[in-house]
Amino acid sequence: MRQGETLTGWAGQYDPVTLAPMGGRSFELPGIVSQETVAIVKYLMSIKDPSPEAIASVTAAATWLSAVKIDGMRLETVELDAETAYDFHSDVICQRPVSGRDRAMPSFPDASRA
Repeated sequence: MRQGETLTGWAGQYDPVTLAPMGGRSFELPGIVSQETVAIVKYLMSIKDPSPEAIASVTAAATWLSAVKIDGMRLETVELDAETAYDFHSDVICQRPVSGRDRAMPSFPDASRA
């Protein structure tokens, strides 16, 4: 996805005609999804001779993932090798985490993320 001229990550779902990010089920807002982004980045990184566009996409996605990471948290259902977890679903406009079915934006002590 692009925010302005900046490449970010990938949405979970796209409109089949406009290719705009869209929600899925009633509680899923359109958004950039870290899990989808990581899966696509892994795929692009597996390409033997990637195009300049693929390289730019991987670089931009890594930058975006770094910007939205949540330090000091980890998933309880999955073993992670690192101490960093990423928000599952980021709002398309402000790129803040959106939590599940209640569509609430969590508050963070760091005012720049709130």
